[in-house]
Formats: sequence, structure tokens, C-alpha cells
Amino acid sequence: YARYRAPNLRVLVLVSFNVDALCACKIIQALFQCDHIPYSIVPVQGQEDLLRAFAEHKEQIKYVLMLVFLSRARVRLNLVLYRHWSLFESMRHSRFVSCAFKVWTNKGVKRLMEFLADMGMPLVQVKQKFGSMDVQFKSHVKDWIEDRAEKYHLQRIVFGSFHTQYGYRNKYCASDVVYAVTALLEASGKDKTASDRFLEALDCLSRVNVSLLERGVEAAKLLMQAILSTVHGFIDMHQLISAGPFLYGFIQQGTPDAKLFSRPVCLQMLARFMLHAYVVTTRNKRLKSLPLVLTAPLDEEEGTSIVVGMPPHSEESQKNLFGKAFEQAAEKTNSRISQDFFDSSVIKMKTEDRSKFFDALISLMA
Repeated sequence: YARYRAPNLRVLVLVSFNVDALCACKIIQALFQCDHIPYSIVPVQGQEDLLRAFAEHKEQIKYVLMLVFLSRARVRLNLVLYRHWSLFESMRHSRFVSCAFKVWTNKGVKRLMEFLADMGMPLVQVKQKFGSMDVQFKSHVKDWIEDRAEKYHLQRIVFGSFHTQYGYRNKYCASDVVYAVTALLEASGKDKTASDRFLEALDCLSRVNVSLLERGVEAAKLLMQAILSTVHGFIDMHQLISAGPFLYGFIQQGTPDAKLFSRPVCLQMLARFMLHAYVVTTRNKRLKSLPLVLTAPLDEEEGTSIVVGMPPHSEESQKNLFGKAFEQAAEKTNSRISQDFFDSSVIKMKTEDRSKFFDALISLMA
């Protein structure tokens, strides 16, 4: 760090599009401002952006600081945004709870309601915003859930974390911020550029921008609702297909929330939830151990799709080997793909090449 403090030397800070890198950037920004170190921050989504940024700034800078982190769900809220939602909706949209009860079925919703009743929680309490619940219920929720978790086969329902509080009302767990920043960073729509989304997500980390953070929280709720709804549809309509060595699914152009899942992290969140839901639903033991490949429309005008590979739900290491497999399948079939993302298990491809690409991928992984 000391070498950055040399006079008249500008530092180029290249930041990838994920929450870890964004938070690290905020810390670096504060340090540089405190020590009066001149710097430029440039968001980069992939290798092309990285090379372009370096070419544009190489004459003005002495040092380059690259912030790239590949998030692997290290920070996960036991109950999604529960301080900013109703307890019922939070539990319904939390992956481990949702899959334990299979809440996409009527029987699953009844089972969840049974769990809440077993805790002695009145319906009127669990369906109002958590902050508005009576203190006698709100203060005991964590203990009551822990006490009954084993009985209802709930895994990873609570874990250690930390929180911050802005004034008396705005209290955020670390993972609340992760969800909010992700929602802002991955926002769909063409009204904002990638740089606009990056700067907005960065700004929401400042205490003076609590309203922006709140907007991120609301956007994160919509994302979780879209994920559960899409999972429900895929499971209900049996849209996940076994290709032999892996499961695959396609989100069709024009379907609800298709644009939302054109972003890599959003599609990965959906794939992770969908694979978990499939594993607890299917009775076929072999299928429970398969990885998943999920595809969504990316750009209709360009005729492109985004593809993510998700390792088997049963694997503790979560090591993802799809990057090399995607590359080999594309080479074998001359499929037009781009592996420009920092995460090699995410690719962009021409939609019309999808059929031959998947045929080759099946052959390679068989």
C-alpha cells in the first residue's frame, strides 16, 4: 500500500461485477481519499472490459489494482431479508426452508403453516412486516426456530453473522446488504448502462444513501419472488430434463422474468435454487447427484443466450468443472460462444447453436 502513496501517481482500480469486489472497492476508495491518493475506478464485467480499460488508462497510471472475487454463496442469510419482509414471506422464499417444506405445493405451504403454529406464532403476526410484530414474538423467533429445526428437518437455518444499524429503524444483517447490492448490480432493463448499475450499487454502501439501499432491498424481494415462481413452474411442468450426465433447462424468450435472468448472478441463484428443489422432489437417486445446465435469453436482437453450469447439489466442495467442458463442446461443434466472464462456468452463446452445443456437451460428459 505504501507505494501507492508516492506523489503524482494515479492508481487504476479495476472492479469486477460482484458484491465482494464492490465492497472491497468501497474500502479502498475510503483509504485512497484519506491518504489523498489519486485514483480512477473502472467497472469490468469480463476480459474484454479489462483490456479496454487498461489500454485507455495506461498512459496516465503507474499502478493497477484489480479486484476480482468469485462469490460462492459464502454469505447466505438463514431467512432471506426477514427484517425487511414478513416472516412468512421470508421463510417461503428462503431456499433451505422452501425446499425442506416444498412450498411450491399446497401441502408444502400447509406444512410451513404447521411449523409456524408449532412455534405459537399467530397468522396475523407472521404475515405482517417483521419490524411491526409484537415484541413478545419478535424477540423469541430465533430461539423458537432453532428449537424446532431438527423436528422439521431444517438445515442451515441459523448461522453467525453481524449487523449494522442506521438510527433507530434501519437495521441490516450483512447478507441483507449482499442481496440489495446484487439486485442493484444485476438490475435488468436497457435504461441503465453497466457503469450506471455499478455506481448505483457502490453508492448504496454509503450511510448517506440508506434510501438507495432500501430500493435494493425491495428489488431483491422481487428477485426472490421471481426465482420461487420460476422454480415452481419448472417443477410443476417437469421442465428440467435429464440429458444423461446432467440436467438441463431452458427459460423461453417472452416468459415472465426472462429478462431478469439474463444477468449471470441472477441466473446462478435461480439454478442453485432450482437444482435443490429438484433434488428434494425427485425419487430417482441417480438424478439427485447430477449437475445442472440452465439457459436464459440474453439479447433477442443479437440472438444470444446466457448459459450457466451448476455442480451437483450433493457436492460439498462445489467445485465447478463446466468451464472446460463448455470450451471443448464449442470447439468440437464450432459453436459461437464467449467465455468473457470471470467465472468460466458462465458463457454467452448464439441461440441457434444451442442444439449442437448441447449434443456435444452430453457426449463429452457421458
